[in-house]
Amino acid sequence: MTELVEVGIGEMKLAKAPIKLITRNLGSCVGVVLYDCFNKLGVLIHVKLPTAEGVKNRASSASYAELAIPLAVSELQKEGTRAGLLVAKIVGGSSMFPVKDPNLMIGRNNLNTIKRILRELNIKIVGEHTGGTHSRTMEFDSQTGKVRLRLDNGREEFL
Repeated sequence: MTELVEVGIGEMKLAKAPIKLITRNLGSCVGVVLYDCFNKLGVLIHVKLPTAEGVKNRASSASYAELAIPLAVSELQKEGTRAGLLVAKIVGGSSMFPVKDPNLMIGRNNLNTIKRILRELNIKIVGEHTGGTHSRTMEFDSQTGKVRLRLDNGREEFL
């Protein structure tokens, strides 16, 4: 039986086939999968905020997109992946509450920062289910690279 490992809010976990990773309650938070299909190796990050600006205690660097994504790439390289092998899938970034102040549009800001960082690192986004006003659960299969997502209305989709 395949092991299913929970990734909490602000956490990052690495998986080698056949392990599966799951993260829940992706509202304004964004789940980011970085995957190397050649080595069947990946990481799932549950990003809370775009930057760590103004944060004194950065103990949980996986909480912040600007810190988490480069850290994840470094961890994957330690496990044998090489530049050019990684692809990304992103899920979440909803607008859970109506706000007018752009600084409080956490979901949108998370997505903008994540996409910028992935672009800077030359990591292509090959699957995306983002925006909207609903929560999602994301399950990553390190054997296949597929992401199964469940919406809060019970619907399922695959990336």
